[in-house]
Parts: sequence; C-alpha cells; structure tokens
Amino acid sequence: MGGTLSRSPRQKSVKKDKHDGSVNVKGDSKNSGKRVKSGKREQAAETVQETKGMERRDSKNFWISHMNMRKKSQDSLHSQTVNSQTVHSKSPRELNHKTKQHIDNKQLEKVSGPTKNHTLASQTSASSNFRRSEKEAFTANGSTVVGSENQDIQDSNSNVVPHSPGLLPGQASGSIDASNLITVNELYNYFWDGAIHSNIFDPSYLLLVDARSKAEFDRGHIILARCGATLYNDLASPLLGYGFNFGEDAVANRLSEYTHVIVYGNAVSDLRNGEQPEIKLMRELMNFELVEPLFLDSGYDSFQQVLPFMCTTKELTIRRDHKEITVYPSLIIENQLYLGKGEQATNAKVISDLRLTHVINIGSEHASPFTDRIQYLNIKLDDNPSSDLKVYFSKACQFISDAMSTGGCILVHCNLGVSRSSTIVIAYLMKSRHCTLKVAHDYVRDRRTCIRPNRGFLIQLSDWEQSILGKKSTDPDELWF
Repeated sequence: MGGTLSRSPRQKSVKKDKHDGSVNVKGDSKNSGKRVKSGKREQAAETVQETKGMERRDSKNFWISHMNMRKKSQDSLHSQTVNSQTVHSKSPRELNHKTKQHIDNKQLEKVSGPTKNHTLASQTSASSNFRRSEKEAFTANGSTVVGSENQDIQDSNSNVVPHSPGLLPGQASGSIDASNLITVNELYNYFWDGAIHSNIFDPSYLLLVDARSKAEFDRGHIILARCGATLYNDLASPLLGYGFNFGEDAVANRLSEYTHVIVYGNAVSDLRNGEQPEIKLMRELMNFELVEPLFLDSGYDSFQQVLPFMCTTKELTIRRDHKEITVYPSLIIENQLYLGKGEQATNAKVISDLRLTHVINIGSEHASPFTDRIQYLNIKLDDNPSSDLKVYFSKACQFISDAMSTGGCILVHCNLGVSRSSTIVIAYLMKSRHCTLKVAHDYVRDRRTCIRPNRGFLIQLSDWEQSILGKKSTDPDELWF
C-alpha cells in the first residue's frame, strides 16, 4: 500500500492499466467456467459492476475527467426555463459562491460540495519549489521555531513546516477566492459519498486538515482530521505505512494523491489576511502541484454546532479506526431530505443523530424496525428495468411532502442508495419544484455521485416529466449513457 500512495496519479494510472491488461490475458482460460456461471446472473452482475465503477476514486486524473464531463453536461442547463422558473444545477467543480442561489420552498437549496476549477501549473517536481522562510529557523524535523510568542502560535501549522513551498508560475500570492470555499453541508456530503463502500474509507480520498493550534485540536475536531501543527512532518514520515520515501518529495507526492484536500480552523471573515494560520496554510497548500484545497471558512465551531456527531477528541485514522466510523446518508435538502442505503435506515445511531421521523423503504432487503418512532412507507419492488416504480411516484411524493410540512425529516433508501431510492427522490423534486428530469437528476447526482437509476426507471421518469410539464424535455438515454 505504501507504493500506491507514493506514486503520482499519472504513474498510478499507467501501472494499473498495465496490470489490468496482464490479468485479463492470464485469466481467460482459468476463469471461463466462472464466466459461464456469471452469465446466468448477467443483469445482477452488470448492476454490481456499474455500482463499483461509480465508486472508483483511485486517482486524481479520474476525478478531474469525471468532473469536467459533469461540467460540460451542466453548462447546457443554464438557459433552461420551466414555467418562468429557472433552476441552475451545477457540478461540484463549477460551483461558485458568487453566483450560488439560495433556494427555499420554490427552489432547490444547494448543499453539495464545490471544487475549485483552477488550471494546474506544470512543474517537474513540487520539491523544487520549497523555500525556507527568512524569519523562521527549523531543525531537520521542522520542530524548532524562532520568534513564537505563545504556545498556540507555536502549535500553528505554519510555524512547524519544515519547508514552505514556493509559488507556482503565474501565482502572485496564492490568493483565496469564493471558488475555494465550502460550506458545512457540502463538507458533510463529501464525507459520505459512495454506495457499496463510502469513499471516506479510501485512504487517498480525503485529507482534512485542522489549522488551529494543537491545544484547540485536542479539545475537539472533526473526525479523521489531521492536526495542521504536525501535517508536513506526518506526511514526510516513513512511519505512517506509506513506504520508505520521506522528506520534501514525499510531502509533495502524498498531497497530490488525495482526491480532496480540505482545510478548516477558526472562522475567517477576511480571506486576504495572510497572518491567520488558516489562510497561511491554504496558501501553502495551493502552491503544491496537483493540490486544489478547499476551505471551510465558517470554522470548526459552526460545524460542531450543526453536526456534533461528526466531532471527536480522538485522533482517528481510516487504517486503524475504520470500525469506529458510522456512515451517514447523503443530504439532498437541508434538514429535511436524505438519500441513502438500507444499513443506514436500520442503524439506531443514524436515526437518532439525524433526527429522522419518516422513512421510505424501497425493496425487501431491509426491515423497517423503528415503528415506535418512525413513520414508514414500504414499497416492495426489485431493482429491475421491468419493475413499475412509476405507479408509486404520486404516493411517495405525497408522503415526502406531508413529512416536510409537519417539520419532519425523511430518509429515502433502497439497498445501496443507487437506483430505486434515487428514482423516487428525483421524481419528488420534479413534482415539487416543477423542473425537468435532467435538472432534478443532476441536482441529486451533485449531492450523491453514485446514483444511477436503471434505464427502465429513467424511461418512467421521462413519462413522469411529460405528465408534469406537458412535454418531454429530457432524453433518458443521455442520462443513462
């Protein structure tokens, strides 16, 4: 595993392609019997394979190409108007807070995470850009600091960095703008995206850094966060299971392997104040090649107030403490509507933490156990293109509307939160917001990227679109392929 994390995304992709090719050649004759057997379950196998494909987060290159594709598909929606109401649905990479609309009862409230869409400057190696600060003195391990006035300042990340990376070509000061910002709800959805396995269990998926002092970090932090005071030393250490590379090259390589790098700390009102440790750390990370950090400017206190169950005093890691992590469903409409999988609906902690009052259970894979405190709508239906889910659209939409009108909070789930449940949520948004299938589909997918209604359900949603709007505006095959 050490080799995987120390390779660059390009090297990792090339090596994986070669490996896959050799496996296919050697396994043709050996696995012929298995292929015959799997042919009997062709439809189920294809569904599982597609689901796994949606979860793939092995490299930064994959995510860049994926989000660029999403951006292209979203651009065509900006001019769409339905009954004098325009709903913009943007992918996480193109979301800009300068143009973000706050949508209430008449519009969809945006909760998915943005990702900065900067062009990465090419460099031969990030290590060539390291510079030592003229005002700070460091030991070989970066632990000695000159000129610190108090313990909190000594603990701040910017004062223990062994080397501060230089600016990229054309980058004047590593400035932070609205495209770098992320909200509490957006960070929540970054955490819990994924179907069969949550993406958070991929060690290279998310690097969450707490820029506050070590003392503040120890008093409480977001789960799986790393203390910024020791970040660079930790990344440069050969003792974290990443192999034997260490030093400046290791820091640059390991940072580039993460799909998302997110920084938080205390609340920041002035993004131009370079003296604040949060801003200083953001600017340092922006100077690394292939690193596009996001920033929770509202700070830890705001996150802890909204999502206390995602905060802890323990220093948890995915490799060591994955069994202690509870996975939560994706947030679609703030404080009202969640989309997830069956095991979350049967988890008492999830029900309690999210204060759920209503659940739509689609399928027969999972029970509806909390009848004493939860109102259920059970729909016994298989995930099959020939299954008629459309006959339940009106009943499910009414159930969701009734729950919300009484201040309730609802979870819609099937087995994996990919096909059946996402179809119901899309149908509800089309009906309640009077929007097209594509707008509703992209809105949900921006908040839970693993959704994939089967082709039969997409055709049913297209018919639903015509019944609502009087015409079909979306080609279901465009969403399927």
